[in-house]
Amino acid sequence: MMDSLTIFIIVVLIHCTLFFFDTFFKSCSHNPYLYFLENTGLQVEAFKVRWFTTAFNRFFQKCGFWRPKLLDCWFTLGIRCSLALLPVAMYIVIRTALNAWLTGIGTGGTSSLVLEPLVPGVNLPVSDIGYYLATLITCSIVHELGHAVAAVREDVHIDGTGLIVVLIVPFMCVHLNTQQYDSLPPKRQLRITCAGVWHNFVLTIAAMSVLILLPVLLYPFFDIGTGVTVRNIQQASPLLGPSGLQTGDKVLALNQCQVKDYDTWYQCIQSAVNHASPGYCVSSDLVKEHDESIADEKFEPKKKAVSWDVAPCRCGAN
Repeated sequence: MMDSLTIFIIVVLIHCTLFFFDTFFKSCSHNPYLYFLENTGLQVEAFKVRWFTTAFNRFFQKCGFWRPKLLDCWFTLGIRCSLALLPVAMYIVIRTALNAWLTGIGTGGTSSLVLEPLVPGVNLPVSDIGYYLATLITCSIVHELGHAVAAVREDVHIDGTGLIVVLIVPFMCVHLNTQQYDSLPPKRQLRITCAGVWHNFVLTIAAMSVLILLPVLLYPFFDIGTGVTVRNIQQASPLLGPSGLQTGDKVLALNQCQVKDYDTWYQCIQSAVNHASPGYCVSSDLVKEHDESIADEKFEPKKKAVSWDVAPCRCGAN
């Protein structure tokens, strides 16, 4: 798997190649290329690619005329919630900055609290880039949808929708008619301005609700209270092998202690370590079948059973 530096170099090379050919074809007035850019709405800049389209304007119009009274109340509520959250956000920012400043003074001018951007491949694991991009795209769509629908409700014309990709990070935007927006009263302007933040706030509440309710929603699909499943076994563990445990096995009991969940599993291990095992009696036929060291010897008929003392041991299964 490629590391973050390799991915960054490849992305930079792709952007440099696109910018070089874009500059070259534009300087030569290459008509097919200029015609392609005009029809697709693409625009290439240094380490940045823009895309502009009017394909979603009709969709925004339909959304804006769906239940007008409900939408008006919805965006009015968005103004109130956004203005109510503004002091809270300012308080958090000021408090964080003061804490960082005071920490820096207390440590002789050096502070461990640093405000840094989230850069994929640098301070964000490469394996999480997919989740990061999916989250960013979803939040951007919901945010810009709020601006667009609110603009339709306030009779502001939508020129189009844009997508900006900086290196590999995408951003979305909605182009509004600035003259119509500036001519609106302050309250109607706030409906459009606060709509994006309001929609992101609602999305956050919805995501938190799903996260909290996820165990309840997925409860019917899981087997709970009937044992623990082996997820991993250390290579040096004596439990590893054809006759031992394997990944995916289900442990129901340890000696005479019944295993129901994660807590009882550790209780049974602690009980096996602190108390001596009583041992078990097995038939001589079973011993003869599994004891390879005396496979060719004959057992005496008087020995009907053998008692094994099973000593407690620490399991290597996680």
